[in-house]
Amino acid sequence: EGWGQCIKVTAGGKDCKCFVNPEGKLYYHKSDIEKALGQQFAKRDGPEEAAEDPDADIDAAPQRWPKDLPASWRTAVRRLSSGRGHHRCFIAPAEEGQEDFYFWHMKDVEAFVSGARSTRGILLNRADRCDAARHPSRQQAAEQPLVETPPAKRQRSRTDEGEAAAGKEPPEGAGSATKRPREGPT
Repeated sequence: EGWGQCIKVTAGGKDCKCFVNPEGKLYYHKSDIEKALGQQFAKRDGPEEAAEDPDADIDAAPQRWPKDLPASWRTAVRRLSSGRGHHRCFIAPAEEGQEDFYFWHMKDVEAFVSGARSTRGILLNRADRCDAARHPSRQQAAEQPLVETPPAKRQRSRTDEGEAAAGKEPPEGAGSATKRPREGPT
């Protein structure tokens, strides 16, 4: 009672079915749920038991569907950006050529549906915006033009000294045997 089912998109882009307990903890395996509840689930006898009733209404709304949420909307459970728990959100139906967006609170959904709120919710699955929020330096680096820089000065190594003693020139970019005059105020 109070458990939910969700589909989580993995880092590789695949869908992974998981279950959420009333406290918001995710479980990926039936055995883990059995351990958490302290009971064993009944085993299925065969595939005919798992078959759906052909007379069942596929479009039936879930049991805990919010009464004010239109049937064309969807619900989901999203992890909070703080990483401390999960929160239910409400996903608006996407129109042709537009991206999905969601609202965190039912009052925002009601305001949007009634026309009192003209702004759309938060865009769904915008990895670049989420990544920019978590790593601002990456976003700044991505926005700046690429500037080529000369290679860093290499310190002289023992092989360079050995080559200099043998009369060979050190490779280009390597430390020089001659001293350069110091730059700066004199």
